[in-house]
Amino acid sequence: ASEYQRRVHRLMALFKDIDKDNSGSISEDEWAKLFHDPGLYHELHAATSLGERDLRDLFKCLATLGHSDDDDHPSAGRHRTASSQSLAATQKVLYYDKFIEHLR
Repeated sequence: ASEYQRRVHRLMALFKDIDKDNSGSISEDEWAKLFHDPGLYHELHAATSLGERDLRDLFKCLATLGHSDDDDHPSAGRHRTASSQSLAATQKVLYYDKFIEHLR
C-alpha cells in the first residue's frame, strides 16, 4: 500500500472512533474532544503530520454548517438520527472524505 493509502486507512479508523453518532462526519464537539484525548490527538497528528493549530484551522476551513449546506453531499442524511439532525442544524460538521481529499 502507498503512504497515502496507509494515511487514509489510519484516518478512517480514527474518524470512525471519534464519530460517536455514525453520521459520516465529525461535529465541532467531536473535533474539540479529540484534542483533549492524547491518544486520539497523537494518532491524528501522526497520520496528517499537522500540528494542533493547523488541524483546528483545517477544520474551520473545510467544515460546513449543519445539514442545510450539506444536502448536496453524497452522504447527507444517510446516517442521520433525530439528535444528529438537530445538532447538525446548529454546528459545523466535517465530512471524512472532504478532509482526506484535502490531504492529497
